[in-house]
Amino acid sequence: MRIAIVTETFLPKIDGIVTMVLRTAEWLKAKGDEVLLLAPEGGPAEVFGAPVIGMPSVRFPYYPELRVAAPRASMRRHCRRSSRRFFTCSSRRCREWAVFIRVGR
Repeated sequence: MRIAIVTETFLPKIDGIVTMVLRTAEWLKAKGDEVLLLAPEGGPAEVFGAPVIGMPSVRFPYYPELRVAAPRASMRRHCRRSSRRFFTCSSRRCREWAVFIRVGR
C-alpha cells in the first residue's frame, strides 16, 4: 500500500508522538508498504527509507525545541503526486489535516 503519515511534530524532538510515528513507519516499511511522512521542517529527509516532506512550521511558545506545522495545500499536492490513498495520523489535529488533504481530491 501507499501510505502517508501526517504528524504535527517530528525529529529532532523526541517524545511519545515522534516515537509512535517512527515505529509505525518502520513497521510499515518492513511489511513492504510505501510510506511518505509529512512533518514539520527541520528533521531528516528520510527515515527507514521513507521520504520525509518538511512542511513550514513555527516554534511552539515555551517549548523552543518543538516545531508545529499547520495544514497546507502543498500537503495535498505531495499526496496527489505520490498517489497516496491511505493516511495515518499521530494526533487528533492531524486527523483533521488528513480530512483536509482527502477533501481536496
